[in-house]
Amino acid sequence: MELQVGKSYRVKNDIFSFKAGEVWSLVDEGYQAYFGEHNFVFVNAEKNCHFMVLRNTSDEDMEIGCHLDRYFEEIEGDDNNFISLSLDKKDTMKILVIGIGVIGSIYGYVFSKAGHTVTHYLRKDSKKNNIHTLNVHILDGRGHKKGLSYTDSYSIEHATEKEYDFIFIAVPSGKLASVIEELNREHITGTLLIACGIWEDKNYLEKLLGNRPYVLGYPVAGGNLEGETLNACLFDHFMLESKAKTTIDNYDDLVKLFSDCNIVLEHPYDMLEWIWLHLAINAGVISVASTTMENYSNNAQTTEAAEKLMQSAKLLKQAVKSIRETVKIVASRGVVLKHYNNELLLPYKLPTFLSAPLMKRMFANNILTQKIMTLHNNLPDLLYICKCVYEEGKKKGIEAPLFYKNCSKLPI
Repeated sequence: MELQVGKSYRVKNDIFSFKAGEVWSLVDEGYQAYFGEHNFVFVNAEKNCHFMVLRNTSDEDMEIGCHLDRYFEEIEGDDNNFISLSLDKKDTMKILVIGIGVIGSIYGYVFSKAGHTVTHYLRKDSKKNNIHTLNVHILDGRGHKKGLSYTDSYSIEHATEKEYDFIFIAVPSGKLASVIEELNREHITGTLLIACGIWEDKNYLEKLLGNRPYVLGYPVAGGNLEGETLNACLFDHFMLESKAKTTIDNYDDLVKLFSDCNIVLEHPYDMLEWIWLHLAINAGVISVASTTMENYSNNAQTTEAAEKLMQSAKLLKQAVKSIRETVKIVASRGVVLKHYNNELLLPYKLPTFLSAPLMKRMFANNILTQKIMTLHNNLPDLLYICKCVYEEGKKKGIEAPLFYKNCSKLPI
């Protein structure tokens, strides 16, 4: 169920312990209070959060209901036993998500939960046209250091319109051109939020996109789709090109969209260069992890390889060495690496006898990172990344013996 403007709801009896002082702090944060004889509701429409507080015998001892939609139920007319809650109308954005892929579905789900209108575009011959609901199993890192695990459902609305505020594109590496061709053919418009692994340069993008307004980003999320079940891992931040380096006129709306979802935006020095480096780091890791695989025929092998890598200091040492080589390949494109030391490269500059144990400990203690490593098992996409970096290094004559050796065994 989703809360809708103009409807009244009552709060169910599912309640959890909550300190009174924390309740009153909600008022300071801009929540409206709706009081009743025995309980009251705090509402912040902008954050789309809804809190029910049940009074006990002492004002200092209170309990509060979870803000998830499932704790509200619609009522007809007045019900004196419950407080009716009517949501104020809030500005909503129309978001088009391309396809029903992992990343698009994760962010489509959270955009929708934040109160925005989300539809998915599928080609007429897509095998996913019969999907109307996804069962969501998510480890959610927003506001939870170790992640909050829960299940939900996501209703997939199929696109019928031509104009949108934003078009969210998160497709496998190398598939962007076909998406743009389809949008052009169908005359679908809106600011493009391109959240893909792009290995091509800026000139290629400008030529491909023409006059379309666009901004580059990169998701900090992952998972897989098993039929109509979305297994997902979501972090509390998202990489986005800075406002100064874009020409779109609705950048502030995009900032608000992520703010509504309680997702923090991070802005690297140059978004496209950051993506190149991120892909190069992934290629270095994948090439080493692949050495533990007996074959490349199924995703289970990929998940098992990721688990072995995270648990082995020896393999992690090899991964660090491989990453150093793949980063040199990106540097040959004219990328100044010092711009990315803090956010990407610093761990790989440490001696391997330090960096490998640190990485192993990080994987052991960070459940979110563990989850995203094991869920990201789309083998064709992983191999494509290795292929791009491998071919670039060979073309530029960059020395990367470990990376090349491992890639030579891959079906790329």
